[in-house]
Amino acid sequence: MQPEIKRIIQGYICRVRVVLLHGLTNSRRAFGRLLPLLDDFDVTALDLPGHGAKARPRTRGAKQSQPCVATIPAMAAAITPEIPGPSLVLRHSLGGIIATAIAERRPDLVTHLVVVDSPPDVASRVAAKGHERVLRRPVLGPLLWRSMSRRTIRNGLRTAFAPGFDFPEFFVDDFRLLRWRTFAGAMTSGDEFISEKPLYDRVAGIAAPTTIVFGEMDQRLDPASLAGYASTEATVVTIADAGHTPTWETPDRVAEALRATIRR
Repeated sequence: MQPEIKRIIQGYICRVRVVLLHGLTNSRRAFGRLLPLLDDFDVTALDLPGHGAKARPRTRGAKQSQPCVATIPAMAAAITPEIPGPSLVLRHSLGGIIATAIAERRPDLVTHLVVVDSPPDVASRVAAKGHERVLRRPVLGPLLWRSMSRRTIRNGLRTAFAPGFDFPEFFVDDFRLLRWRTFAGAMTSGDEFISEKPLYDRVAGIAAPTTIVFGEMDQRLDPASLAGYASTEATVVTIADAGHTPTWETPDRVAEALRATIRR
């Protein structure tokens, strides 16, 4: 069983700070296989608003740990105070969009960027053409969200990994903690953010050295979208045997990319 990862500050050999931001429906537990490979850094793994330890409680009468924050600017504003200082920020999927917003607004906090399987534009999000579109509908979406069984959720999460990859059950647990309003709001706001200005153009305007990591077996993003980074100074690293979540599937390769970014 994967142990629960709380807010983590570890390692004092290297003075470089690293902040980890997970993707939509996940929690900081999604970095459980990457963290041991970064024990020579000062690492902070955070839960995004509405996720993990910051999710709204399901039990009646329980105190809500954090109000619903579902837009990209609001999530970025909520996360910024938790960044301990100038840091390398590694972000996965939705976390990549949020961290880009932080880098644009607070460049003093982001010394390096590692973007892992984040959608650069709406056209790259092939998953948006399937069940996700139905789940985001105002009336039908909440009804389907509340009625989903664990098996249904697990089947839906299979596209977050390479075909046939066996992922642990806590990914299902973290999905179930998320409220529909946070899910739908984050998806809509994320699309608006990259529609207004694609991630390629946003990365090009960020001074921090940037690495784009992409799993070649990603079932949620179009690999052709990587071509847009050719006009930027970002380094692109592809991982042949990883899907949408290389931070869990191939953590050693992600750690290598992170270290290479620091050496730039």
